[in-house]
Amino acid sequence: MAGLQEAERIARADRILDAARDLLLRWGYRRVTIDEVAKHAGVGKGTVYLHWRSREHMFLGVGAREAATMIDAVVDAMRDDPMEITLHRYMRRFFLEAMRRPVLRALFTRDAETLGGFLGSPAREPLDGAKLTASREYLGALGEHGLLREDLRPEDLDYWLPAVVFGFFGIEPLLPPHVGIALPDPGRHPTTDLRPPGSAVPDTVRCGRRRSDRRLRAARPRLPGRRLPRRILTGGRPRTRHHDEEGGPDMGHDINGLHHVGHIVQNMGEAIERYRRLGFTVPPPAHPVLPTGADGAIEPFGVANTHVRFPGNFVELVAVIDDGAATRLPTESRPIPLHVPADKLPFLKAAIRATSENVATCLRRFQGVHILMFDTPDIENAAVRLSSEGIGHGGVHTVQRPVETPAGTRTEPVRYLEIDGTEPRSSPGLVPEGRIGLAENAPPEASDILQATDHPNGATGLVACLLCVADAALPEAVQRYASYIGRPARYDPSTRTAHFDNANLTLVAASALTDLLPGERPPALPAFVSYTLSVRDTALTERLLRAGRVPFGRTPSGELFVPAKAALGTALVFREENQTTRPAVV
Repeated sequence: MAGLQEAERIARADRILDAARDLLLRWGYRRVTIDEVAKHAGVGKGTVYLHWRSREHMFLGVGAREAATMIDAVVDAMRDDPMEITLHRYMRRFFLEAMRRPVLRALFTRDAETLGGFLGSPAREPLDGAKLTASREYLGALGEHGLLREDLRPEDLDYWLPAVVFGFFGIEPLLPPHVGIALPDPGRHPTTDLRPPGSAVPDTVRCGRRRSDRRLRAARPRLPGRRLPRRILTGGRPRTRHHDEEGGPDMGHDINGLHHVGHIVQNMGEAIERYRRLGFTVPPPAHPVLPTGADGAIEPFGVANTHVRFPGNFVELVAVIDDGAATRLPTESRPIPLHVPADKLPFLKAAIRATSENVATCLRRFQGVHILMFDTPDIENAAVRLSSEGIGHGGVHTVQRPVETPAGTRTEPVRYLEIDGTEPRSSPGLVPEGRIGLAENAPPEASDILQATDHPNGATGLVACLLCVADAALPEAVQRYASYIGRPARYDPSTRTAHFDNANLTLVAASALTDLLPGERPPALPAFVSYTLSVRDTALTERLLRAGRVPFGRTPSGELFVPAKAALGTALVFREENQTTRPAVV
C-alpha cells in the first residue's frame, strides 16, 4: 500500500512539473502562477504546495528534472562508448544534451525572457551544487585512471573548465539572429558532427599518456550518477532521518524555513478585526474549556488562538484567557472541551497554566510577535542535534491542530519542541525574545488535503522574519541562532545584518533597523520587529490598504510595509511573489 501511494505521489509530481514546464516555455516565468499550474495539471492549488513550498521551488523541480535526464543521457553515452569519457568528448556531449532541452538551454544561456526572476533566485543553489559535485567526481575518475594530467586536481578546473563550456552557451544571445548553431541529429555518430566545445580543450589538460580502452573502461564504474535529491524532483519533505557521508546524523539540513510565527495580543476580538482590515481571512478563535464543578458548568481556560493560514505555514494569533480576558473573547469563539480522566486533570491544568504564564510573560514585554517556530522534516533528528550541541529543550511533544480540507475541518498531529533559555531563573521554553522552537507536520495522506485560504490582500505565504538585537549583542545572538538552526549565518557588514537563508530569518543590529524599516523602533531588545508575507500582486495589496485607511510605507528596496503601530506591535512587510532581487529586510 505504501509503495502504491509513493508511486501515485511521484506520478502526481510529474504531472505538475509537466504543466509547469509547458507554461514556462509558453508564457515565461513571470506570468506563470501556482493557480495556472494546478489548473493545467488537473489538481488543486493546495496539492501543488504539498509537493513544493513555493513557486520557486516548483520551478527548481522543473530544472532539476531536465538536468537529471541530461546527466542520464551523458552517462549512458559514456557507458556505450568509452571514448565519450574523455574530457573533450564529455564537454561536447554536455553541451549538446543541454541545448536539446529547452529549460536547460534557457538556464545556461540566461534567457531572461523565459526565466525572468528565477535566474537570480537562491532556489537555484541545489542545481549549482549538484553540478559541481558531479563535475568533480567525473574529473576525479579521469585522474584516478590516468586520463588527466597528473599535476592537476579536479578542483583546479572548477573555474576555467566551466568558462570554456559556458562560453558556448553565453555567446548565443550576443550573435546576430542569422548566426546560429545547428545541433546534430542524436542518432548520428558523435564524431561526424559538431566539434566545439570539446575542440577548445587545451592539450595541456588532456592526458599526457596514451589513452587506452582499458583505462577508459576502468573509469566507467566511477562515473557520477544523479546528484539531485528526489525531494527536489517530486517535492514533499523526506520522512526519514538525514545522514551524513559516514552514516551519522546530518547536523545541518533539518530546517526548511518558517513553520509559523505567533502574534501575542491583548484583545483577541480587536486583533481579529485588525487582521481582517489588513486583508486577511481569519476564522473564529478557539479556546479550551474545563469543567468547574458537579453541575457541569464550564469555563474558558488557558489561551485562545486562531490562525491566518497559508498553504505551507501560518501566522498564529494568541491571547491569554485570564480573569478579564474571557469577557473579551469574540462571541464567535469556539470552545474546545477538554475531556480527561479526573486523576489526569491536575497535571493538564498545570501544563496549560505554564504555557499561559509564558505567553503572559511575553505580553508584559510588549504586544507583538514573540513566537517563532522553524519548519523541520525530521524533528527527532533535530532534537538529537540540539542536545548534542548542549542546547536545552523540552523534548518532542505532539498536539492536534485543526486543518481546513475540502471535506471540512479536521485535526492533524503536529510534533514540536521548544528551546530553553540559558538565563538564570528563565522559564522553560523561553529565550530572551520569546518562544523559539521547531515543528514537524504529519505527512500528507491524500492529494488534496489542504484547502487553500483565499486572502483578499493576495497573501500566499510566510516568507521571512526579522529579529532586532542590541548592537553589542549581535555576535552572541548570531552564534546562538547558528546553534539553533545548524547553519552559519551570512553576515553583511554594510547593513549590520546576519541572514540565515535556510531558515528565512534575519538578525539586525538595533542601530541599523531604520535602514531596513524607515521610522521603526524596537519595542524592546531583543524583539521580533517584522515578518514578511508573499503576495500575488502588491498593487492589489496597496489598494486594499488604502481602502481600509491602513497606514503603510516603503522599505528602501520598495516593498510595502505596515508599521508596528498599525499592526499591533509588529510590522508587516508585503513582498510580491515574482520579486527578482534579494530585499534588504531579508
